[in-house]
Order: sequence, then structure tokens, then C-alpha cells
Amino acid sequence: MQLQQLNNQMFFSAAMSSLFKTSDTIIANCYLFNAQSIVNKIAELHHISYVDKCDLVFITETWLTPHITSGLLDPQSNFTIIRKDRNNSRGGGVCAFVKNSYCVVPLTIPSKYDALEAIGFDLLFYRRPYYDSSAECLAANLVDFLKDHATCGNRCHIVVGDLNLPRINWINLSCSNDNISSLIFSFVINNGSSQLINFNTRRDSLLEVIFTDDYRHGEMILI
Repeated sequence: MQLQQLNNQMFFSAAMSSLFKTSDTIIANCYLFNAQSIVNKIAELHHISYVDKCDLVFITETWLTPHITSGLLDPQSNFTIIRKDRNNSRGGGVCAFVKNSYCVVPLTIPSKYDALEAIGFDLLFYRRPYYDSSAECLAANLVDFLKDHATCGNRCHIVVGDLNLPRINWINLSCSNDNISSLIFSFVINNGSSQLINFNTRRDSLLEVIFTDDYRHGEMILI
């Protein structure tokens, strides 16, 4: 994939950066993209990290395995890398790059959420694009997780990432009546969150999303 093609996937960078602004000053330069294997895009990743000088890089569908070291992803050691690889099959995985100038404390996620592809500073998720009974259990697990961590205290929250839910129309605020779409849609609406992306992100579907319960600032959550 050429850098231009990769940049076409990174349509979130401006929206992400706007969530980390104070007046006219951007306090964090952020990228979010679905890699569908970051290993064959290492050169592009290094360009984003070192030339574009990003502060935060969020990647879904990394397709990483434990055999691929974080040193390969960041040979200059400029970032804290937080990741969860999928160990039992190909694909999936999530990863966050956080510039060393930021103080990062990885989140310890309770074992009851082990089935989720979730890592944290504060949180990072990826939902597989299935609708079977196992996927319904994971969706319920994800909503419980968000209730525990994205609705607590007086802090604002930002939820960012790849939900793989084409049956939800976030622009018209409607969804199908399948158990997974309706469960997650209801949680977002009942939580008083707004979805900021207003265009299709993959073909004719809006799959990657940015939710916030406040536009000024927040703690980061990536799905």
C-alpha cells in the first residue's frame, strides 16, 4: 500500500485532533486507522510516526502476533506501545502508540474481559464483524465494559474505533433490530453520546466511529 492510500484511510486525523484542542492550539496530533496487517505497512507506519510526528497512533486490525516485536514497530523507541494480539487465529488485534513525552499507565483489564480484544490507556477495543451467538456474548461483554469504564465519574469520555456494525446508521440515528446492533446503539444513545463521523468510512458503510459525551476534552477510548 502506498502512503497516499494509507492516508486515505486516515480520514479521522483531523477529527481526532479537534478533540484534543485548547482554543486554537492542538495539544495532540492523532491518527486512527484500520491496518488490515500493519506488518506490510511498516514503512508507512514509520513515516507517520517519525516524519508526521504523531503523538498518538491508534490501529485496529493490526494482525500482529507475539513473534513480531514492538521494537520492529518503533525502532527509534519514541513511543510507548500498548497492544493486544489475536493469538488463536489470523487477523484482528489492536495497538496504541503513545509518544514518550506523555505519561502512560496501561490499564489492567479484569479477566472477565479476556475475550475482548481490549487494551488500555485508558481503553482500546476491536469488535469482530460477526453476528452469531458468540458475537452477541462479546457485544454484551463490551457494553458492560463500557458501562464500567466509560460512564464513571465526572470526566468526559471519547470512544474511538472500529465497531464493524454496518447495520447502524449513525447519521440518521437508526439501526436494525438484530441483538448486537440494537444493544450497542441503545447504549450509545442512552449514554448521551454523539457520533462525530458523518460520512462512510469503508465503501458504503460507516464502520469506524468517534463518540463523545463532551466536545471539549476527554479520556481516550478506542474500540
